[in-house]
Amino acid sequence: MNNLISFTPLSLFHSSLNNFFTDESFLGSNYVENDFLPIDVFKSVDEYVIKASLPGCKKEDLDILVHDGVLTIKAKLKEDFSNSKFQYLKRERNYSSFSRSLKLPDAVEDDKTVAELKDGVLSLTIPLAEKSKPKKINIS
Repeated sequence: MNNLISFTPLSLFHSSLNNFFTDESFLGSNYVENDFLPIDVFKSVDEYVIKASLPGCKKEDLDILVHDGVLTIKAKLKEDFSNSKFQYLKRERNYSSFSRSLKLPDAVEDDKTVAELKDGVLSLTIPLAEKSKPKKINIS
């Protein structure tokens, strides 16, 4: 009677890694170009709220689109130091264009999206469509 089970930790890692890149559940995301945009997503009965960290970004450098349940945030961070008499000794801040798209799992009211940029945080409020809101059923 041999009750041993073969365990290979690396196969679990590879399986998890593959699922991470192919999982389309809740929010599928698409990274365009080479940068990462950290976000938080909240949902209430009536709306989604998405917060994105965009330090140093101005509202004129942002493009936000909501169409067919997909939110796309595009930004271009411009260098704020362009004095030729100095040379960089260390450069860690990134100045480039980036984009992030999120597929929202429920129908939303695209045209009623509200955006606010304050202290480097972009806040988006996207109302749910009536058909996505829970309905109370009365018993007759």
